[in-house]
Amino acid sequence: MLAALADGVRRGRTTAEDLVLEAAARIESAEPDLGAVTSIDVAAALTRARAIDASGAEHAGPLLGLPLLVKDIENVAGRVTTYGSVPFADAPPAAADSPVVARLTAAGAVVLGRTNTCEFAHEGYTANRLHGATHNPWRPEWSPGGSSGGSAAALAAGLVPLATSSDGGGSVRIPASLCGLLGLKPTTGVIGSEPTPAWLDVHTDAVLATCSADLALLLDVMAGPVPGSTAPGPVALAPATPVHRVLAVPRIHGSGELGGTLGADLRDATHRLAAALGEAQGREVQVVDTSIAELFAADDVRDLVERWEPDWYTVTSAEQAQLLGEDVVRRFADAWDPSFAAAMEHGLRVTAAEYLAVRRRCAHARRVLDLALPPGTLLATCVLDGPGYRPDGRAPGHADPGSPYGLTQTVLANLTGHPAISLPAGVSGLGLPWGLQVLAGRWQDRALLTTAEAWERAHPWPRTAPGFTAFDSASRSR
Repeated sequence: MLAALADGVRRGRTTAEDLVLEAAARIESAEPDLGAVTSIDVAAALTRARAIDASGAEHAGPLLGLPLLVKDIENVAGRVTTYGSVPFADAPPAAADSPVVARLTAAGAVVLGRTNTCEFAHEGYTANRLHGATHNPWRPEWSPGGSSGGSAAALAAGLVPLATSSDGGGSVRIPASLCGLLGLKPTTGVIGSEPTPAWLDVHTDAVLATCSADLALLLDVMAGPVPGSTAPGPVALAPATPVHRVLAVPRIHGSGELGGTLGADLRDATHRLAAALGEAQGREVQVVDTSIAELFAADDVRDLVERWEPDWYTVTSAEQAQLLGEDVVRRFADAWDPSFAAAMEHGLRVTAAEYLAVRRRCAHARRVLDLALPPGTLLATCVLDGPGYRPDGRAPGHADPGSPYGLTQTVLANLTGHPAISLPAGVSGLGLPWGLQVLAGRWQDRALLTTAEAWERAHPWPRTAPGFTAFDSASRSR
């Protein structure tokens, strides 16, 4: 879709100005009910779009003229980054674009506005005191997930063709799963991060898309090093290796089977994935049913598994609290969202010994997952092992907002740096999409791209939620 839209601008079949006006009209029609877009600057976007149209063939970027929404944790030059946080609502405008925004605009994208997130991207849903809650286009009484829920909802509603995302604990995979999209958390380091990100090497910019071709195009545009990046390792991705084995692990956190319909759906989706890959490659792909303990085959794996989510919480809360500083954490204690306030209190209490112990466990988990996922091997599981969240972040059966289960399946890839993707796998009895999560070895991101392509060919999915139209030239009304 993205390549065709940009080609239409390049060949004069449409204009960047028309695309911006179309996106603005769609946003106006959907907001504020959807709660996905927190602000837009149509005048600035039109100025940029008209400059692109006037330059004609001088611009050859692969995203030429495409309207872009930026998650509200990424800097856009001259605009405030609020992080979905009341204390930052009146922060000074950013001096420069973040690396990913700079790469997308260099490729021709036109920044139109901002998408909602939870406060400092620290939860698996999208709601905050500053901008309110985001609703899922598939079922408005449910959340699109988070923390990239605003971007996912905007894409699933066809408001724009492009929206940025990130993943520090499942923040692209969870909303991709709940909104019927592709969500790729790349190997840490593939998309260079700022020199001093809040979460040093747990967080990465990520890729949201409605189809596999767009996913591959966006990763090509966004990938690359950043001076001073904390992420180690090569930036160049390894060539895709033919897949010969898919490891089926029902639960990454714990060894128990998934119950009910989800367990059966997951098994079926895993075997369909292997069949799709086999057909695409012309070779048989074996499915191996296993548990996370059997997969790791480590004496202390039980201790590792039980600690993954609390270890993630310790790392992210300690690093975020240190960046904000104790004075800021205390001064705005009553202004933070309750779950974020609790995380910052926890972060301030983390000792150096506790923090280093977590980092050592992460290193061990990275090693054993490296050994379990050589080239040609994938790990398949579900993104969520629960139904999702209400828009305010409450999970069914829980009185307070929070993530009682929402991150249990996803944080491992963040702690170890491995790439992981959410593939649209179907629609649950609640009327919400659900995602099949697939992990590959580090730097084997291209294996996940070819997996997405094979899966889409065998099991295509709708590009938008019911009642919405995809943002492409055929559906534009102008």
